[in-house]
Amino acid sequence: MKRTDKRTRLLAAAEALLARKRMHEITLDEVVKAAHTGKGTVYLHFKDKEDLFQQVPEACCEKLFCALDAVAKGRQPFAAKLDAAWDTLLAFHERRRTLFSVIESQQEYSSHLKCDMRRRINASQGRIWEGVTRILGQGAAARMVRADIPPEVLARYMNSLARMFARHFAAHRGRAEQKAFLKRFFAAGAFETNHTRLHSRRTE
Repeated sequence: MKRTDKRTRLLAAAEALLARKRMHEITLDEVVKAAHTGKGTVYLHFKDKEDLFQQVPEACCEKLFCALDAVAKGRQPFAAKLDAAWDTLLAFHERRRTLFSVIESQQEYSSHLKCDMRRRINASQGRIWEGVTRILGQGAAARMVRADIPPEVLARYMNSLARMFARHFAAHRGRAEQKAFLKRFFAAGAFETNHTRLHSRRTE
């Protein structure tokens, strides 16, 4: 088995355990048992248990960034990209409803990790924002996204909205309704701006 495969299995095992228990309650023995590997393998990829668990959100967010980047590079119309971005974000947060809350709560338990953990979590979230910004930036360039709010700010809002929907509303609202709201909000003013510009050209 490749070393990268073992690392992936260790991260997946750690993520699954974090969904049920706090970091300080999980032992390396539990992780390696769930990953079907040896304890020595952990130290081939991570400095210690804390490093392993801190890399869990980083790995998750990097996968999400790659998925969003693939959407951005696609040839489909922007409206389809917006739908795909929302589906991708929502699926990510639905699957990991408790992950970030559990990891962030560890800052209270491990005060000496607080600064480094916060920095790494922020960097991980930054990759998500970067992926969404690329997509919304394309919409802005095509004048299909509202111009009164920068794409990078809209990207943060969209990610926060997906996380909120995953936690509280996903089971009560259909995807069609969610996407309709997204298009109304993110395209607010875009149609009117295009219509006004087109009308101005016709009257010149």
